[in-house]
Amino acid sequence: MVYFKMTDENGFVSVSTLNADEGGNSTKTEHDTIAEMYRAAEAGYGVVETENGFAYAMRPAPEDEDIAADAADYEEALSRLGVEV
Repeated sequence: MVYFKMTDENGFVSVSTLNADEGGNSTKTEHDTIAEMYRAAEAGYGVVETENGFAYAMRPAPEDEDIAADAADYEEALSRLGVEV
C-alpha cells in the first residue's frame, strides 16, 4: 500500500491510497492523522498543513455568482429534460 497527500489551490490537504508496492508521497502515519481529522472535523472545516503539522481551517464560502450560475445551469438542464421548474 502506498500513500498520497494532495494540496488543493486553497491549501486544503486530502489523502488517498493505492494498492501498489512503490510510489506515494506520504506515510501511513500522515495518512491516518489527516483521515481522522476529517472524520472529526466540524461542518465547513478542512485540514491544512502548517509548520507544526496539521490544523483545521474553515473552507471558503462559495461565491454567490458561482451559486447563481450553477442554479441557472441546473434549471436549464431540467428544462431540456422536460421537467418543469
